[in-house]
Amino acid sequence: MKIYRGTSASSGIAIGFVVKHEKYEILDKIPNSCIADSPDTEVKKLRSSLERFERHLEILMGSQESLFRELFEAYRIMARAIIEEAAALVISERICSELAVKRVFTSYSEALLRSENELIEMRELDLRNVVYEILKRIKEDSQDETLSAEQRFIAVADYILPTDLISLIRVGLKGLVTRKGGVTSHIAVIARNNEIPYIIVPMLDLESIKTNSRAIVDAINGQLILEPVESLVKKYMEILKNYEDLKVLTKPYARSNAVTFDGKKIDVLCNIGNVEEARLASSLGCDGVGLYRVEFLYTLEKPPSEERLLNALIRSAEFFKGKEIIIRAPDLGGDKPVPYLRLKEPNPFLGLRGIRLLLEYNKEILMPFLRAFVRAAERFGENLKLMIPMVSRVKEIYEIYSSLEMAIIETSSKLRADDISLGIMVETPAAALMLDLLVDTGLISFVSFGTNDLAQYVLAVDRTNEKLGELYNDLDPSVIRIMSIAIEKIKNKRVKLGVCGEIASRQISIPILIGLGIESLSVNPPAVGLIKYTISKLSHSKSLDLVKEITRSAISSEDVIRMASKLLISSGIKILR
Repeated sequence: MKIYRGTSASSGIAIGFVVKHEKYEILDKIPNSCIADSPDTEVKKLRSSLERFERHLEILMGSQESLFRELFEAYRIMARAIIEEAAALVISERICSELAVKRVFTSYSEALLRSENELIEMRELDLRNVVYEILKRIKEDSQDETLSAEQRFIAVADYILPTDLISLIRVGLKGLVTRKGGVTSHIAVIARNNEIPYIIVPMLDLESIKTNSRAIVDAINGQLILEPVESLVKKYMEILKNYEDLKVLTKPYARSNAVTFDGKKIDVLCNIGNVEEARLASSLGCDGVGLYRVEFLYTLEKPPSEERLLNALIRSAEFFKGKEIIIRAPDLGGDKPVPYLRLKEPNPFLGLRGIRLLLEYNKEILMPFLRAFVRAAERFGENLKLMIPMVSRVKEIYEIYSSLEMAIIETSSKLRADDISLGIMVETPAAALMLDLLVDTGLISFVSFGTNDLAQYVLAVDRTNEKLGELYNDLDPSVIRIMSIAIEKIKNKRVKLGVCGEIASRQISIPILIGLGIESLSVNPPAVGLIKYTISKLSHSKSLDLVKEITRSAISSEDVIRMASKLLISSGIKILR
C-alpha cells in the first residue's frame, strides 16, 4: 500500500481500478519528413478531420448540458485556424497533413511555453487538446475509450485534456488523479460539475503504478491510496456511503432559506461563468448570483463586443429575475492571460490584473463592459450589481466611479451612477487593511472577500504552483485573522459582507465565516444543499466564539480545521470525514 498526498480539486470519494491515461505520444510518432503524393488528398483529410471534430464538440457540449460552450467554441475557432494554416503548408511545401498540423502546433506551442508563465503554459494544453483531436481523426482513430460503462475506474495521468475527460466521464469514470493541473483549471471545473473526485499529486510516480490495481481517491482529505489493504477499503466504503447519504440528506435544503439555529439569515448565492451555468444554477436552489465571471468572453482572438456582452448579461439575468445578481468586471491578467493584449510580465500575479488592467485598457476593455452593464441594469434595476476585482487603493474607487458615470452618459441612460450598487472584492492585504477607508468613499454598498487570492497574497504562496500545494491553505490562521481585522474596521458601516472564494463552498469553513460576520456566501452550485443544511444547524453565537478562539490561539490550518470540526460535530451536523 502506498499513500500520496495531493491537492483536492473536486471533492468526493472514489474506489475503483486504475486506468493509466497515456495518449499523448501521437505527436512524437509523426515523422519530421513526410512528402504528400497528392496535396489535394491531404487537404481533404484536414477538412474531413475538422468536420468530424466539430461534430464531436457538439456531442460533448450536449453531454455537459452546454456548461462549457464558450470553451468548446474557442476550440472550434482554434481548430479552424490550425486547419487553414496546415492546409497552406501542405500546398506550399507538399508535405503530408499530419506533419503540417504538427508544424503548426510546434510553432504556437513553443511561443506559449517560452512565456515561462505556468498559467500561460496551461493554455498550451488547450492547443494540444485541439491538435490531438485533429490528428486522431486524420489517422482514422477517433473511437471512444473501449472501457465498459459498467466499470468503476480511476484515471491516472500526467495531465489530461478537457475533451478526453468528458469522454472518460461518458464511459464510467469515477475518480481522477493527475500530476499537473490546478484547482481553477478547466479540468477541475468539469470534474466538479460532474461530481468526479479529483486530486492533483505533483510527486506521483506514474511508472510504478500498476494498471487495474485497486485505488482510493480521497478528494476530501487530498489523498491517493494505491493498492489499499482490504480493511481500509471497507473503511472507505463506509465513508463513501456516508458521503452519498449526506448528499441525499442535504438535497432538500437547497430549496429553503439558510437560517442559523438562533435566527441569523445567510444568503447562499452561486458562482457562474456563462449563460448555460446560469440556467443550471437557477434550478439548484441558488438565492441569486454572488459572482458572475465574464472572463470566458475574453478568451477568443479579440475582446467581446458591447452587444455580445449585453446579450450574455441579459440572458443570464433572465434566469434570476427578482434575485440579486453580482456581475464582476473582467478579472483579467494574472492567471487569466489575455491573448490579444500580449502582456509579458515577469510576475503576472503582481502585475497588470483586475482593476489595474481595466484602468490601463480603459477604452479597449473597461468602457465597452461598463456600457453593456449599464444597458443591462436599465432592464433589471437594482438587482443587477457591479463588483470590481483586485482593488487595493482608494483612488481606484473614484476612477471606476468616474468611468461608470461616463458609460451612463455614452449610453444616454436615465440611470445615475448612484442608482447602481457598486461593490469591491477584497483580495489583497492592502484592501483588507484599508477597508474602512475604501468604504468611507461612500460609493461602495457591498464587499466580497475573494479568499483564493487573499490567501495567496497573505501567505506569499502562488496558488497555481503545484510544488507549493501543501503551503497554500485558505484556512490558515493568518487569513482568518486578516479577514477578522478588516471586518472589525467596518462593523458599524452599512455595507453587506460576502465571500465568493472556494472557501465558501466547503462545509468546514461555514461556522468560521458566520462567526466572522459574513452575510452572504457565493458557492459552486452543487454545494448549495450542503451549505444551507450546515447553516441551519449552526448557532450564530457559538460561531462567534469559534472565531474568537481561532484568532486567539490557532497556529496552523490544522488547528483551525480541528476547532471548526468540533463545533460542527457538537451541533449535531453530519460532516464529510
